[in-house]
Amino acid sequence: MTRVCTVRVGPLALAIAAEAVQEVAQGLEPVPVPLAPPVVAGLVNLRGHVVTALDLRAHLRGAADAPAGGPGVHVIVPLPEGPLSLVVDDVGDVLDVGPGDPPPDGLAPRLRALVDRVHDRDDAILLRLDPTRHARHARGRGAAPPPAGAPPAPTPAGAPP
Repeated sequence: MTRVCTVRVGPLALAIAAEAVQEVAQGLEPVPVPLAPPVVAGLVNLRGHVVTALDLRAHLRGAADAPAGGPGVHVIVPLPEGPLSLVVDDVGDVLDVGPGDPPPDGLAPRLRALVDRVHDRDDAILLRLDPTRHARHARGRGAAPPPAGAPPAPTPAGAPP
């Protein structure tokens, strides 16, 4: 069994491995970062440490559908580069779940890029997120797959195909 922290982003029931969560914080107001992508909510002061806040709501809903400024709840995850705040709508319970299944092929590309396992519960289907994938996508390394039907990205000169 694995323990997960459940979170909500709109109607989506999501989970993050509990051992990957340092803490949950409310009332943090991100300071905007000029020219940052829409998924970067800004920088927050977490007890004297500057932490990048990534708005999971904007990432999963798309920048055009991002919430109109609700404060959200910050799920702080430690990464090798330093702590990262994932901004969600709400935090739920800590649950014990089984190993889960790989994400289904029909999952939207934006979600599929961030989800590592799917847990079928009696009350909901939980999509387990990998915070390192979210951080990588926000930094532009490993961007979410293009929409269906989009042309393939060009290969840089000298790079293997």
